Amino acid sequence: MDFFLNRYFYSSTCTIGVLTNNISFSAFSLEPPHSSFSSYSPCCISSGLYQFISSFSPKLQYFCPLLLRVPGRSGIRIHVGNFPKDTSGCILIGFGASQNSISHSKKAFSSFMDLLSSLSPEEQNFIEISDTRDFIL
Repeated sequence: MDFFLNRYFYSSTCTIGVLTNNISFSAFSLEPPHSSFSSYSPCCISSGLYQFISSFSPKLQYFCPLLLRVPGRSGIRIHVGNFPKDTSGCILIGFGASQNSISHSKKAFSSFMDLLSSLSPEEQNFIEISDTRDFIL
């Protein structure tokens, strides 16, 4: 299944976007700042197409998506969190968003994982990440 993350808000503390698929899922995302808006390290990952798998995270202690072959990075996951302090380079998802946070992350993550679990185990999952400055909700 293909997912699309369109980033639309950039600040010195975080990057906010919208994560959708080609069927019925939609959630907000929160990542570290974009490299062109902050010298914060780590910054959000580069835009591009990434395959992901669901695997157990020893750090988080639960199953969550792991992005594969992210240039210069490892361990990039999609997981629960609401604030910039909750990510060290990963993508957080939630059902609400404000300027520097997202909300209802556990609910959004649960819905996302339910969708992934309904897919065939043989199906490959991809996320296409893009940066758009004029994206309008």
